Amino acid sequence: MSRDRLEDLGRLSVMIDNILENEIFSEERMMAKDFPEWFCEQCPEKRETILNRFAIGIQEVENALLNALEIAKGIDVLNESIGDG
Repeated sequence: MSRDRLEDLGRLSVMIDNILENEIFSEERMMAKDFPEWFCEQCPEKRETILNRFAIGIQEVENALLNALEIAKGIDVLNESIGDG
């Protein structure tokens, strides 16, 4: 691996910051112990919105984590292109 791994650490730092800013970590998560009761008190439209946001957010977080893992292992697109040259 000839590419400077320090640059990869910077990329990972940015990716992790972005992951933590995902909507699934918003207001609802902050009150985890009271979530079931709070959720049931919401109108059906709000509950559907919350569940949809979780479903989409979980997929986004999973994809971002997979990309971060590729960087950590040095097998991402930027590292592969350096190895080919």
